[in-house]
Amino acid sequence: MELGHQGLAALFAVAEPDAQVGPQGSAICLRPGGAELAPQAPGPEALTAEDDGDGEDWDDQEPDDDAPDQDVSAEAKSREVAVSKTDADTAATATPPRQGALPLGDPESASRVPAGTAATGAANEESAVARHAAGSTAEPPAFAGFAQPSTNAPTQELPSGTGTAAGTGPDGDGQPPLPLPERILIGTRKGGEPVYWHFGDKRLPNRHLLVFGTSGSGKTYGIQCLLAEMAAARLHALIIDYTNGFLPGQMQERFKTVAAPLSHFVRRERLPLNPFRRQRQVLDPSVPPIEEGSYDVATRIQSIFASVYDLGDQQAAALVRALQSGIDLNPAFTLDDLLPRLREDSSQGATLANKLEPLIQARPFQEGATSAWAEMLGAPAHPVHVLQLAGLAREIQKLVTEFVLWDLWDYAQSSGSEQRPIPIVLDEVQNLDHNDDSPIDKMLREGRKLGIALLLATQTTSNFTSAQRDRLFQAGHKLFFKPATTETDRFAQILAQATPGIFKGDWVSRLARLEKGQCWSLGPMLRADGRFREEAVLVSVTALEARQFERWA
Repeated sequence: MELGHQGLAALFAVAEPDAQVGPQGSAICLRPGGAELAPQAPGPEALTAEDDGDGEDWDDQEPDDDAPDQDVSAEAKSREVAVSKTDADTAATATPPRQGALPLGDPESASRVPAGTAATGAANEESAVARHAAGSTAEPPAFAGFAQPSTNAPTQELPSGTGTAAGTGPDGDGQPPLPLPERILIGTRKGGEPVYWHFGDKRLPNRHLLVFGTSGSGKTYGIQCLLAEMAAARLHALIIDYTNGFLPGQMQERFKTVAAPLSHFVRRERLPLNPFRRQRQVLDPSVPPIEEGSYDVATRIQSIFASVYDLGDQQAAALVRALQSGIDLNPAFTLDDLLPRLREDSSQGATLANKLEPLIQARPFQEGATSAWAEMLGAPAHPVHVLQLAGLAREIQKLVTEFVLWDLWDYAQSSGSEQRPIPIVLDEVQNLDHNDDSPIDKMLREGRKLGIALLLATQTTSNFTSAQRDRLFQAGHKLFFKPATTETDRFAQILAQATPGIFKGDWVSRLARLEKGQCWSLGPMLRADGRFREEAVLVSVTALEARQFERWA
């Protein structure tokens, strides 16, 4: 159906919402720092995975000269909380404790855990005793721009963008950043040994994770498991959802309880983002940041539109002229001001104005707003925020996503820290801009020092150039869920290149045998001697219901 650009403009004109509703009062969960209980039998939501069919496993290819790989460092063991004698029998069969949680019995941790929390098992009883000893019954402090949790609906008005004071902790409470989780549980390998994403280890080159797999293979569920682990360690994450994979009705109930995700529907709630704000470019840490000029802003915005629309040279030049002159003349320049300037510029500009009008009529941004990332990524009651782009046209979703990524990159350059990570989830990442100097390119190459941790999911690699594919594959850890038939050959080639001695044909067979909830984990594995070695391991993703989290709010 061909509506033409004027027809699209009328179709996507958006009425102002009459009212906003408060967030859902979901609890946030924090696991105990002591030994974990052995996973219980998965509930009906659990994803189970058996061996790959014929007993063949990557474990069969491992050398026998090393001690058994328990994937536990001496440093990690030193951080485990002592288990009381009454819990010894339970601890003997427990999985290795996951790191990042506040230790039990620590007054600082107890003061952050409100009393009255239901406790189950010896670990929870110990936590309740610690909270009682600390004498704290206060709820987590409210954060500027966010209302207290309610039970109405899982959406909330986006903050105005007042931000937080420099130097405050990730929870917006003035406390220093919490210790990073050194590792995040992915699942178990053959024999029941845990397999981790070594998220916080300083020896690894970056904290990016690349997830492959077709629709229905379990990759979205797996991402929810990882985000729940981060939330339990009080890390804040952002999901930019333009695939409808993280709509409230699509999320697992256990994930909602643990991560308390807060959804912002951009169709109803305008983003507190000014696309024409002059960003600051950090050329070198020893040199003060340089603020963009009007031409820099114009070319950056032109690159966003060019990543979605097929712009000819004359249209691109007309867009840059209209943007630059408009920004020079009016510091409060908006998207609404862009269309008349384009139409006055030339016939090429008028044609381009018709292309851009659907985005402008959708009005996704708050005029005059400043960045609100500090508030969103520090909200104590909601470790996960979701920018929901459902209801917008596909092209508008991609444009808004690119604007958001540029603004996040600017925020990270001015406020990011390696000790305060910003996990960002992007599904179907093959549809975004991967050209040189795009925000994804910058985040992949330079994100580690600024705290950016990308969790990128894709069904295909066919859209990427060789250079883009190489850059994407620099992600420190990769998970391969069952691919579509058309992608099996490409995925097998990637794995064969990373695993000397295992041929492409073998990987084709292994990938084809994957069941829902199974994946091949390709990343650093911690050996018994304390060194990392990249290995491919068949993993059954541990179900959310089998993971041990303690409620803290």
